Order: sequence, then structure tokens, then C-alpha cells
Amino acid sequence: MQITQNHMISSFLLAILCLPTIQAKTYQIGLVEWMPWITAHVAKEQGYWHEQGLEIKVRQFANYDNENLPSFRYGRIDFAVVMLGNAVEIISKAPERYKIIYEHDWSHGGDLFVLSKRFQKTSELKGQRIALYSKSAPVNFFLHKILTQHEISMNEVKTIEIANTKHLNQSFRHQRFAAIVNFDPEASKVVKDGSGQLMYSSADFPGVIPEGLVVQSRVLRDNPEDVRKFLHGWLKALQWQTDPNNAVAFLDLAKKTMFRNSSYSDAELQAFMQGGKIHQTREQMLVRNQQGVQQYVTEMLNFLRTQQSIPNHPIDTYVDTRIAVEEIKKLWSAAKP
Repeated sequence: MQITQNHMISSFLLAILCLPTIQAKTYQIGLVEWMPWITAHVAKEQGYWHEQGLEIKVRQFANYDNENLPSFRYGRIDFAVVMLGNAVEIISKAPERYKIIYEHDWSHGGDLFVLSKRFQKTSELKGQRIALYSKSAPVNFFLHKILTQHEISMNEVKTIEIANTKHLNQSFRHQRFAAIVNFDPEASKVVKDGSGQLMYSSADFPGVIPEGLVVQSRVLRDNPEDVRKFLHGWLKALQWQTDPNNAVAFLDLAKKTMFRNSSYSDAELQAFMQGGKIHQTREQMLVRNQQGVQQYVTEMLNFLRTQQSIPNHPIDTYVDTRIAVEEIKKLWSAAKP
């Protein structure tokens, strides 16, 4: 009897070992070095996506316009962290292929408008050359807001794109441009070294550059549960990184991941984080993802229509934050509504 039992146990264990291994679904997310987007690295390193049965490869590109955006646009990555104005522009040209699924933050002082020391006032820029790290919709919209205050239209200046932020700074130091729009950590350097004077930042126009997550529509259509798991892991990471008890570990993680090729101090990284206002409270997250992002898409489409022909698709062509809203309500259920 004992031999029979041992034989049965051995056979059972052998059968278990022979079962096919269930592989976690693998996706890729793209981003660039911008501290408010560190949440992707947190979700990966803290295992929040793995807990959900997802294998997410975080691809950190050196260049936003020429690497991150094209990789998403041409389907080489599944998710991306982007300025949502870019998403609106991309979706308007291919409305069935992409979707905004979550607004994470907005730039709050991390995008800077710097005037050359050769000029005294922004109002002197009519007819001058302005260099931008991107000539895409959200950055143009930011510049438009600034110039409008000085009764200058976009077609009364010459804008040039220099996507590499270090090269952009260098060209500005050589006085090739009257002004630049750049983002930190590089943007502040030309102010600190006296090459130019800070006139405006994105903090002067709250919500002018919202940022968040986009997904290939095929993923949302064919694997909505994976999108739910992805957002759940992202939001768990947000909870972890905003917990004061994790402050030291959070900065260590940032140095090992997003800033592994840099040598920034804790104080510098904390300053970079202040350049974006991440939505953290239940109320703010729900307001932005139930109403705010939709309102922004409408405003951005109106701006784009002043420059090009845009089809009149409904807002839900661009945005579907329903899953994000459901996950926010689950994870922040104990918070006051």
C-alpha cells in the first residue's frame, strides 16, 4: 500500500512539472527622462505589474519627438507616457489606432520659456527666431499662450525644433535664437549660467501641458483586462512613490533607473519632481479623468483647427478613461469622495 501511495504522489508531481508554463503577457511602454514620469520605473521595479501577471518592458528613449512618439505612433510599443496634446494630434490623424486612457499630471514649472539676454522684453520677439524642443501641438500651444499675452501671433515668429535638449541649450548659448522653450533638467541650466532670463514657465498656465498614458487601440479592444491590470499597477506605484515613508527609497530607485546615467543629488531630483504636478488625491484624479482631460482635448482640437483641418470626431474617439476611473475608485476607496 505504501509503495502504491508513493508511486501516486510521484506521478502527480511529475504531471505538475510537465504542465506548460504560463507566461506573463509582455508589453512595452515608452518614455523619456522626465521626473514626473518615473512612475513607470516604480511600477516595474516594485513588481506591481508582475503581481498583475504582466511583464512590462520600460523603454526610456533619449529623444521625445524622434524616438518616443514615433515608436508609439508606428506600433513598436504598446503604451507610452506623453504630453496629451501630442496624443490628440496623433489620434486626429488616425482615430481608430490610439486612445488616451489616463491623465497622470501636468507640467508645473518644468517647461520654461527663456529669453535671450540680448532682449529686454518678450514683446520684442516679433520677427525673431524661437527654438523649441518640440514643434508639436502641446509645446506650440504653450508658446501660443505666451505670445498672445504680448499680442504676437505664431506666424509672426520663426520657430525651429531642436529635439535634443542639450543641443538646444548649446545653440541658445551661441545666441542663435532670441528665445527657447525647453524642459528640465536641461532648461534651468541656461538660466543659471546667465545665458538667458526666465520669463515664463508652465506653472504660469496651470494645465497647459497635461501628461499621461496612451495605449494602442488594439490592446484596449482585444485585451481590456490587461489594460486594467496595467493601470492598477501604475496606480499602486503612484501610491508607493507618494508615501512619505518611501521618500529615501524612491530617490534611490530614481537614481538606479531613470537617472542611472546621471549624477543628480537628492535635492536636484526633488526639484525636478516639482516641475510637474502629479494628480494624487482621489478627488483630483477623478475630476481630471472624468472631466478635465475631455475638456483639454476639446480646447486642443480647437487650437489645432486654427492651423489644419481636423475631422469632427466625438471626444470618446480620443479618450477612454473609464478603466482608470474604476481603478482609482478601488484603490482610493477609503478616501473622502
